[in-house]
Amino acid sequence: MKAVIRLFILFVPFLTINAQNDVDFLCFGSQSEIYSISSTPGMSYSWTVNYGGVINGLNTGTTIDVDWSATAVGNYVNAIELTVTDNATNCSAQVLLDVEIIENPVLTLSLSQNEICIGETVNVSVSSTNPGDTYSWTPNTINGNGGQLTPVANTNVTVVATGPIAGCTTTATDAICLLYTSPSPRD
Repeated sequence: MKAVIRLFILFVPFLTINAQNDVDFLCFGSQSEIYSISSTPGMSYSWTVNYGGVINGLNTGTTIDVDWSATAVGNYVNAIELTVTDNATNCSAQVLLDVEIIENPVLTLSLSQNEICIGETVNVSVSSTNPGDTYSWTPNTINGNGGQLTPVANTNVTVVATGPIAGCTTTATDAICLLYTSPSPRD
């Protein structure tokens, strides 16, 4: 008697989670990160998120929204797992994605003085814990990591640092107050 062995091979299309890299770089405190995959008819999708990430809503379908705010800074291997199942054969394939949580810049905004008289100049500078940060300032007469201001009114100085990897931002603000001197009485 002959034995017949039937072998079924399921071809599962190449699967890729829509992220910019093999590692998804995120800013610390991210509350809404969207992950998606192209829909294939006849397939079902089940997502799992590890390392403290929380799916906002359902874990099925081609798109999920993840809250990473409870996850510490660090690199997490296989942080996102997507299982795609062929509904006709019940065969499945898995896609994995690493996540790296990047620390937001920690800024030190320095003013040479906070109280000045009209016509005086204030030196303004910023430093950050993240090398490669870029800065945008208000007032926009300051460039790079510092400059000088000669305000004609009370002025708030604000700097926004943007990190080079994930675009993480931090804002720092300080105030310059003008001291008005009253004219001396005449005799």
